[in-house]
Amino acid sequence: MFDNPECIDEYRIRDIDEIYAEYYDILEQLVRSRHFSIVGHLDLVKKFGYRPKRDFTRTIEKIIELISRDNLTVEINTAGLRNPVGEIYPADWIIQRLFDADVPVTLSSDAHRPEDIASGFSVAIEKIRAAGYRKVSGFAQRRRYDILL
Repeated sequence: MFDNPECIDEYRIRDIDEIYAEYYDILEQLVRSRHFSIVGHLDLVKKFGYRPKRDFTRTIEKIIELISRDNLTVEINTAGLRNPVGEIYPADWIIQRLFDADVPVTLSSDAHRPEDIASGFSVAIEKIRAAGYRKVSGFAQRRRYDILL
């Protein structure tokens, strides 16, 4: 329940590095399952603004390697702009690593209300373009297609 406001106390009472380690372990299991075309919420664990003390760069890079190897797509999610963290998922440096690993991306506003549909897309497009992306991916019947930016 990493993103459930009802569970926010876990961030205060548990070791923050344990929470991040658990999150990335689950995410790696998801990627290894190969049951998905899109990997979302790459760093959602930051949603409430709690940051790890430990450096998880290598852990994230390992997950990106798996994503790249299996030709999966990563969701660039703007919901974080509407949450306490105040930034998109994933962070800019992760977007750069994704581009460097030739991982396709898709956009999501994670809208739970009509007014949030496509919210923050201009920010997301600016960030992915800064990393080098010139296209995003869409899907139809689990088949990826490209949309030029």
